Amino acid sequence: MNNCTGLYDRIETWDANRYAYKENGRGNYIYFKGINEDPGQFEIVSDWDTPLEGDNITFVHNTTRPYGTNLFYDPVPFEMLKTYDTIPQIVVTVNDLPVVCHNITCGFNYTEPVGEIASFTFDTTTNKLTLVGTAMPVNSSEIYRVEFAQSDCTLVSGTVGETGLECVLDREPTCGSWVPKLTAVLGVIPNAADVATLDVACAVTSAEPDFDLNIIGGDNITISGEHFPWDLDINNITVNFNDAD
Repeated sequence: MNNCTGLYDRIETWDANRYAYKENGRGNYIYFKGINEDPGQFEIVSDWDTPLEGDNITFVHNTTRPYGTNLFYDPVPFEMLKTYDTIPQIVVTVNDLPVVCHNITCGFNYTEPVGEIASFTFDTTTNKLTLVGTAMPVNSSEIYRVEFAQSDCTLVSGTVGETGLECVLDREPTCGSWVPKLTAVLGVIPNAADVATLDVACAVTSAEPDFDLNIIGGDNITISGEHFPWDLDINNITVNFNDAD
């Protein structure tokens, strides 16, 4: 099948200029793609200039879907259907599976953030994080998660209050520049604009073995230290040796 560019009313069918077939007939199905209207009635005829020659040649045609006033469109994917609403629809998933909402009403309500983190301190010896703020959750049940330096932080009992809280990191902090992230049941509690980041430094304490190494490579070297990245999905590590030997 070939169609002229931009013209949907001229279609040519051929088969290497051979029109002799031993089978009883040759079927062609023409599907109009990219046209949003009925092509109307049409029939296949022999070309006037180069007619189809042979014995007992006849053309039989029929319109599978007769001409009508109804337009035909390919099915529209459901996710492409949109409507204007005061509460727009959202895509909801549970455990990576799509959710089918009752009456297609997967709505949401936007809640203004309550409270603010004004400052924070971090003790590298005890891994304790202290947050100071205003209008913060007064109960630990209202706090969903506290994060700092790529580690979750467990709340210290009895320290949660409207003006702040204390927590201890579940693991060693990762080196970098960080600010805390406090997520309550109603959303993330923002940090004040003047809250400065805190730098956590990495330190290499040893690299072993450090003698009798193969000059062409192949030795496994264990590097030990503090505050190394632990999640290589979100961190990149580059190791450089200054000694050419």
